[in-house]
Amino acid sequence: MQAVMAQAGSSGLASRSKPPLVAYRSAYRGMHAATNFYESSRRTARGGNNTLRSIIMKRTPFSFRYRGRAPRPTTVTRCFDSAEDSNSAPETPSSEPPQTSVPTERKTTGRLTAVILSITLGVAVFLLEIHHNLQSNHLLLLSYIGSLLASVVAGNFVLPLLRCLKAGQVVRLDGPPTHVLLKSGTPTMGGISFVPVGALMAVALTSAEPTVLAAAAATMGYAALGAVDDYGKMAARDNYGGVSPRGKLLAQAAIGGLFAAYVMRAAGPAAWSVLRLPGGWALPALSASLSYLLLWPLAAFTMTAESNAVNLTDGLDGLAAGTAAAAFVGVAAVVLQVSAHAPAPMAAFCCCMAGAAAGFLAHNHHRALMFMGDTGSLALGGALGAAAVAGGPSALAPCLAVTLLFAWEALSVMIQVVYFKYTKRKYGEGRRVFRMAPFHHHLELGGMVEVTIAKLFYAVAVGLAVLGAWLASTV
Repeated sequence: MQAVMAQAGSSGLASRSKPPLVAYRSAYRGMHAATNFYESSRRTARGGNNTLRSIIMKRTPFSFRYRGRAPRPTTVTRCFDSAEDSNSAPETPSSEPPQTSVPTERKTTGRLTAVILSITLGVAVFLLEIHHNLQSNHLLLLSYIGSLLASVVAGNFVLPLLRCLKAGQVVRLDGPPTHVLLKSGTPTMGGISFVPVGALMAVALTSAEPTVLAAAAATMGYAALGAVDDYGKMAARDNYGGVSPRGKLLAQAAIGGLFAAYVMRAAGPAAWSVLRLPGGWALPALSASLSYLLLWPLAAFTMTAESNAVNLTDGLDGLAAGTAAAAFVGVAAVVLQVSAHAPAPMAAFCCCMAGAAAGFLAHNHHRALMFMGDTGSLALGGALGAAAVAGGPSALAPCLAVTLLFAWEALSVMIQVVYFKYTKRKYGEGRRVFRMAPFHHHLELGGMVEVTIAKLFYAVAVGLAVLGAWLASTV
C-alpha cells in the first residue's frame, strides 16, 4: 500500500513542473493505481476504518457525505499476502480526521432480525410436521435445520474465495446514491454458497424422488444462468452487461417449460384436468389435450415470473433471502394440503431451500458481507415457481397469495415504466409514480433505513405465508 500511495503522491508532485496535459495524465495514472489497489483489497467481517477509501472517494466525482452511517468497514489487504503484511494497519495521513466505526446497534439489529426470522420459520416448519403427522422421521424439520447449518458453513468458505477472485458487485450509477459508496465492490455471486446446498440436501433427504430431482435440476439451471449473467457484468464492469434481457427471458422460459412438461407428464392428465380455487370453487373438467394446451403455458409463465420477481426484490441487504425463506415455508404448507403428487417430498424441498436461504442471512444481513447476485435470486424464484407447479393447478392460486410481495415488487417496476413513458409522450416530460422502482427503493429514498425495510418485508412475507396456507385449506 505504501508503494502505491507513494506512486500516487510522486505523480502528483512531479506534475507541478510539467505541462497541464502531462500533469493531468500523471495525476490520473497515480489515482488509477490507488483505485485498482483498493478494488483488490479484502473485506473483513466487521470493524476497522475505511481510511484509504475515504482518501480515494474525496478525489472522485462521487464525493459526498452520507449523514447517519459510517462508510463500509474494510481492511486493506491482498489475498495470499503474508500474515505480517495483512495484519499491519494502513498509514493514516495526519490531515485526515479519524473515521467513525459502524454503529454497534446497526450491526446487532440486522443480525438479531435474521436470527428471529430463522427461529420463527423453524417453529412454523415444526408446526407443519405436527399438523400433517410427519413428525415420525422429522423430514421437514431436518431439511430446514440441516440446510440452514450447511449454508452457514458453506458461506464461510465461499466468502474468502469470492474476495480472492475479486468478484465485486458493480453498482448501478442510476440507483440510490448511497449504494455507490456503501455497496460497490462487495463480493457477489453468493448464490453459489447456498443454492447447491438446498438442492443437494433435498435430493439426499428424499432419496432422489423424481419430482424433487427435477425441481433441483431446474433450480440449478436458473443458478447457472444467473452465474453467467453475474460473471458477464463483472467482466464488463457494467451492471448492464452480462446476458441480454431477451436471452435471459428465453432461457428462463425454456427451463420453466421443460420442468412444467415433465411434471404434467409425471402427474398424469387427471391431476391437471380439474382446477380448484379457494372457497370451494372449481372450473369444469378439461380434456387431457386442452389441459396441456392451456395450463402448460401458465405453468411455464409462473416459473419465469417468479424468477424475475425475486430478482427485482434483491436490492437491499437480506431482503430477497429473508422474504424467499418465508415464502418457501408458505408454499410447503400449500403443497402439503393441495398437491396429489409427492406432497411430502416437495414440502421437504421447500424446507431445504428455506433453510438454505435463511442460512445465507448470516452473511447477507445488514451490513452484507456478500450478495447473492443473480446466481441466487434467479434460483430462488425458479425454485418457488417449481414448487408451485409441482403442487398442481389447484396450488397456483394459494401460491400466488404467498408470493404477492414479489409480485408487487415487479408490478411497481411496470407501473413506473408505463407511467413514465405515457407522461413523456403526453406532456413532453416523464413523470414518476414512485421515487424509484422497485418499491423497496421508494421506501429507502423516503428515509427508511435498510434494516427497517427488511423488518417490514419479513413481516409481510410471513403474513402472506399464513394467508396462503389458509387459502389452501379452503380449496
